Amino acid sequence: MTNTAKILLKILLNGDLHENDLEKYLDLDLNSIKKNLKILDNYLITHKLGSIKKYGNVYILEKTNKNLIISLVKLDLLSSKDRQDILCIRLLLDGELNLEKMKEELSISRTTLQKDLKHLKEYLKYNKIEIESKNFKGIFLKKRDNLQIKYTLCEKIMHLFIGKEYLTKYQMKLLSEIDILNSSDFFSKFSKITKEFEIDRFAITFYALYSMKCIESLSDSFIYEGDILQIHPEYPIVLKQLEKMDLKLNFEFQKFVATVILKARYFPMFDLNLRNSFDIFMGNLERVLELKSNEKEKLTKRLIKKYQIGYLNKKYDLFWIRSKIKSNLQVEFGNIIQEIILQSKIEMMYGDILGIADVILDFYIEKEYSKEFKLLFIVQNIWGIENTYYKNIFNYIKTFYPKVEICTETILDFKFGVIEKIEKYDLIISEFENIDFENSKKICRLNIQEIQNILSETILTKLLIKFKNYYELT
Repeated sequence: MTNTAKILLKILLNGDLHENDLEKYLDLDLNSIKKNLKILDNYLITHKLGSIKKYGNVYILEKTNKNLIISLVKLDLLSSKDRQDILCIRLLLDGELNLEKMKEELSISRTTLQKDLKHLKEYLKYNKIEIESKNFKGIFLKKRDNLQIKYTLCEKIMHLFIGKEYLTKYQMKLLSEIDILNSSDFFSKFSKITKEFEIDRFAITFYALYSMKCIESLSDSFIYEGDILQIHPEYPIVLKQLEKMDLKLNFEFQKFVATVILKARYFPMFDLNLRNSFDIFMGNLERVLELKSNEKEKLTKRLIKKYQIGYLNKKYDLFWIRSKIKSNLQVEFGNIIQEIILQSKIEMMYGDILGIADVILDFYIEKEYSKEFKLLFIVQNIWGIENTYYKNIFNYIKTFYPKVEICTETILDFKFGVIEKIEKYDLIISEFENIDFENSKKICRLNIQEIQNILSETILTKLLIKFKNYYELT
């Protein structure tokens, strides 16, 4: 089982996906994806769990076993990355690795173990964690009370908690050794913290705190010193506030909690990659959309949290799959935003990219409809205009877009030229095929959903033209 095949399984467990969308969720070409889909399909069929079917261009996971996720836990589908993470957690928790024991537990050959260890050593070196090898004894940490060890171990354990639904038998066994806390009790404390400090109850924030608390509980001594955030001017204030809350948390652990609170408040400021990427991304939007300084500030506030979540979801493999997109225009706009994010030197899952595209579209819709905008409805007869149902629809539009001027006329008025200066209307919505102007849209039935779609897609069309013109010019 490859790591890519496991990711595909996670994706398909979350929903059916179009062939093109699979490429967007994985940074691989379609041939590689198809190869891994075949590996996954063979595995599922062999273990009588289900199969992958393709209908047109859509891939669907058809389950033979209703409890597919539960069944997966009983299996050992460990990829090379999974094994490396297991070795890393064992080493950082215990301070040493017995290689013969790990070879037997993971049911792998000596050659495979050596390959995994090579990648692990490179990873630890990159994270400035020193190790030493002793002949016939194993691998040992040189220093066990290193803040970087705590951070690295916390991140690896977070991955296990976040992906708990998809863990294998061995990973579940490892997690059960680590998860020694009363999770309900800790969540209650977490909820009090988020309320007190007015930060979002985000899953990754919770698991960061919970994982580090597990590490503290498993440690002989837990000292939390050396974090750059401990010199932040708000740090001592946050720490005092935590002490006053009387959460029954060790003082050293409260130091960590204080840094997490600051990160939750100001995260992009403390992650250089994210900050630089977001600045590049906003710079591109500012130029394309010709944003004024106050507009850029307003859009930044709306986007920064989404951008942060997208970055963290990718980092911790927190999967969510966007439900089917309604129009080709939305797909096209999502693809453009994906390209700009790639230029911003950051990776993000396609579902989060589409969420960012939605925020930009919503912002631009508000901007365009806050100006003078004349909207004309052409209906069957005067009864339609006077009908309470239609009046409610028009009131609904005015609630969201108070600056939009709504006019209504009948088809007869249009046919006999009663409607003068048709070009003065920014948008014409009609129930009739023969109303054919550049700014006219045909509606199947006058209802809120269809009208909202037309209003959105009218602005989306303008947005697409802006982006295309800009990138053609540059």
